[in-house]
Amino acid sequence: MATTPEIVSATRRAYDGWGGLWELAHTRPLLWFLYGYLGWGSDLREGERAVERFVAEWDTGGAVLDVPVGIGRMFPYYATRLRPSRVIAVDLSEGMVDRARRTAQQAGFDGNAEFHAADVAALPVESESVDYVFTEGGFHHFPDRPAAMRELMRVLRPGGRIAGYSLVAGENRRGTLMFRACYRAKLMGSPIPAAELRSVFAAAGATDWREAKTGSLLMFTARKP
Repeated sequence: MATTPEIVSATRRAYDGWGGLWELAHTRPLLWFLYGYLGWGSDLREGERAVERFVAEWDTGGAVLDVPVGIGRMFPYYATRLRPSRVIAVDLSEGMVDRARRTAQQAGFDGNAEFHAADVAALPVESESVDYVFTEGGFHHFPDRPAAMRELMRVLRPGGRIAGYSLVAGENRRGTLMFRACYRAKLMGSPIPAAELRSVFAAAGATDWREAKTGSLLMFTARKP
């Protein structure tokens, strides 16, 4: 069984070394569709659009924690629509942090942005200092989901909202087999069913859970009371 340090180390190495391929796939609609459909039975673009619909409910001008920020795909949205007062962009991989910084520059985001290479279980963020958490593609990588969720709730202000998506097991055979293979390769945490992810949020005190699905991709939003 893969341990938390092994997963953290392997994930960091993978995205530092192969993050360019991830960026290429994400910026080529056909490649991104094929990755989602063939690997997970999911329409990843529809998943992203569903999360954006959740985020569209947020008020403009608040502080946002984006973790894992990946290539920073939301920075164009931040620059043109959400216009947050502050963005704290965090990723385990230095390479992905660099890509997110470049995306922010290309998007013309001229707000207050911070970029950190850090673990979600030890965020360099003050308690109750952000209004929103955006976590796209994070929870399937986090090896200790309850610890990650407690940390996200720590930094959220009361009434703050969280939105994102995670791959989950048990929705279709292809996606479940892929999840198990990624776990064996130490690139993801243990396969997590949708019900277990919901319970992680509930145990941390999150309320107002809403979700949507496409294949093995679960999109969600919740609130800190």
